[in-house]
Amino acid sequence: MKREVPPVTQPVPAREPARRGSTQRISPVTHVALLALCLLLPLSCTDAVAPSQPETVSANARALGTSDPRASWFRMRKRFRTPEDVLATMQRALENKSSAGYLLALSDPTSGIGERPFRVIMDRAVLASWQLATQKTVPDPWGIEQERGLPRILFSLRPQYPYQFLWLPDPDEPGDIVDPDADTMHVSRHYRLIATPLDGSSDETLAVGFCDLSLEWAHDRWSIFRWVDRIDPTVGVNPADDARSFTSWRLESLP
Repeated sequence: MKREVPPVTQPVPAREPARRGSTQRISPVTHVALLALCLLLPLSCTDAVAPSQPETVSANARALGTSDPRASWFRMRKRFRTPEDVLATMQRALENKSSAGYLLALSDPTSGIGERPFRVIMDRAVLASWQLATQKTVPDPWGIEQERGLPRILFSLRPQYPYQFLWLPDPDEPGDIVDPDADTMHVSRHYRLIATPLDGSSDETLAVGFCDLSLEWAHDRWSIFRWVDRIDPTVGVNPADDARSFTSWRLESLP
């Protein structure tokens, strides 16, 4: 309930017109009334401008790294209105070295993004070579928790260099496939992550490969729920430099 300002019980004496160079004084009673009015302002506006939001909104706002959860939520929703929005967001996240931005493009029902859990299908040749060399077991399935290690290891490769990430057409695959009944879409892309040395020397390719992505429309936005990774045949399974597939870097991110 809005508090009332207490009435002024004692008359305020009439003031003489202010003289140039003089200072007007406010009576104690007027000072009290003004102070009470100022105290009322926050109480009367709080509920009007800060509606409650679900917990998933706060989680997504924290992932975006902003202090305003309401503004963050609406900006995030606008960012994923089309499948191309999702790919563009992932591109910006990799170029800005933002793990949180990268993960926002992926389905994660526990955070209110999508309905299908995110899954990665590794390139078989890379996976077999890595298991033979390390004698380690790969988590199955590879989900959102394991995927958190991918952007971290990519950003650690050249932390001081600017990054550029490219989505290019896959010449061996048909165009994007949309299933309107299931609200899903399948796209194939060639990807390349490039680092630019600060001394102006030649760019360095840090990751290259192909992928088949499945996206879904759920909760008023698109997200990637399946990533099938494939090597670039021109690079091979075990390249001599860092130009590896995402499958290889995913495996390298394991403890």
